[in-house]
Amino acid sequence: MVPPPTPKASKQGTLEIYNFSRHEVTVVDELSQRSTTVSRDNNGVISPGKRIFTSPRLTLSSAEDWSIPIKLRRPLRGPPSSWAKINVEPSELVVYYAKVSNHTKRLIIFSNRDLSCFMRDLPDSTHLSEVVIPGTHDSVSFYGWPFAQCQNPRNRLLRQLESGVRFVDVRLSVVNNALISYHGPIKQHTLFTDIVDTLYNFLRSERGKDECVVMSIKQEDFAKTPWQLFSDLVRQVVYHRGDEDGTSKAGQQVTSVPKSLAKRSAQSTGKDQPPPTPNPESSARKSKDMWWLQNRVPTLGEARGKIIMFSRFGVDGTGWDDGLEGLGIHPTNWPNSRKEGFEWVCKDTTFKMHDWYDIKTFFKTPEKFVLSSDVLKMPLPSLPEASLVEPNALPIPFPSPKQYTLPFSYTSASSIPLALPSTIACGFGIWKWGFDGVNARLGEWLLKYTANHQIQRSGISETPDEAGEKKPLTTVKDQGTTDTQIRGWVLMDYLDEPAGVGRLLVELNFFS
Repeated sequence: MVPPPTPKASKQGTLEIYNFSRHEVTVVDELSQRSTTVSRDNNGVISPGKRIFTSPRLTLSSAEDWSIPIKLRRPLRGPPSSWAKINVEPSELVVYYAKVSNHTKRLIIFSNRDLSCFMRDLPDSTHLSEVVIPGTHDSVSFYGWPFAQCQNPRNRLLRQLESGVRFVDVRLSVVNNALISYHGPIKQHTLFTDIVDTLYNFLRSERGKDECVVMSIKQEDFAKTPWQLFSDLVRQVVYHRGDEDGTSKAGQQVTSVPKSLAKRSAQSTGKDQPPPTPNPESSARKSKDMWWLQNRVPTLGEARGKIIMFSRFGVDGTGWDDGLEGLGIHPTNWPNSRKEGFEWVCKDTTFKMHDWYDIKTFFKTPEKFVLSSDVLKMPLPSLPEASLVEPNALPIPFPSPKQYTLPFSYTSASSIPLALPSTIACGFGIWKWGFDGVNARLGEWLLKYTANHQIQRSGISETPDEAGEKKPLTTVKDQGTTDTQIRGWVLMDYLDEPAGVGRLLVELNFFS
């Protein structure tokens, strides 16, 4: 009788395990049956466990009587990314596998957080500049590949919201007195009223009632449509959409909508699907009450259940209550594709911007990634040292108002013909050959950050090598976390290609 085949052993190396989940996880190597248990300690710091594994096949198990077999292999299709999100069943865990070097791999484990309502776990007092918010650039640009499409058609607006997106970027033009989504000159077929209805349904649902969504609205046809007309049409939707008092002016905007446009619009937003389960307490709120229209960045408690207006239109705010102060967060400075970035101030918040999109060629992708990620690095808040306070100094009667910094980064770029949106975001390639896009580079960077964060915070910095001698854990240069943190609003093309980038951004909000 022929014996069953034995799993092929790979070269010995080190597997570093970082457990961010709420479970105690036991990892077993199927070939050698060696195992290690990694738990999360009481103060929230993970103590990574290490063993030398001789097989790429592992089993993850827990005291809750579930067991997950996994294969540590990078996907064979697409660019040669050094990491992958591993599909596991059952779904208690989310697992990432990352290659650090030829002999060092990392397994990073998270609990399977419900991304559709992650903000409910954050305190009301949290200023939105302190929240890492995943977003999509040109959120409903599903048509015009390869020049104008920026999101995968299967990732429509409702699905984006359910996967943790909390910043939607909407570009509109006026057609037959209606607001319809455009990307530059390319029609995207989605009605603004359908976009608003989708957000209303989500924020009025049981899962979405504690969330908030920032909506950037930009006029695409400013060369031919007066800004005042565009502003008035947006205002009618914001003030009156869906109200029951007979003043639903937004519903009277459209002269005629072809059935094909109505169908495409519903598909793009997810309106053709059953809406989320409504929350009775919020379902009767009037349209204007669903919006944050003050010209300042709110706290999470102030904004729950609301759309935060981010107005890239309106000029002087004519027709809006309180003028520019009633037009939501209103940028005062937005130079076109400035490589070195720029800043502008909104009350107590300084926006630190990156929006370099005209990069000319895909060979600039590495530079684009560096610039779009560097802006997200923020110093950790620190308390003043006691030695710096003079012993006889008089107390300060009123503390100075706190000033916030909000990093804001577009990871997207497009320059026809050598830097198409899908190429910059997703890269290109097949099997082991290819070129990583910004999204894969961002995922790799975030995984390195999470691991190094735990190495430095836990104080565990050594691991045994093949001979049993202790060596320092692998850390990555320029990835220090003792004095920096990742914060900001991050807008991406082709969100979650590769899968798992948006989830990593959300998890940054829960690091201790």
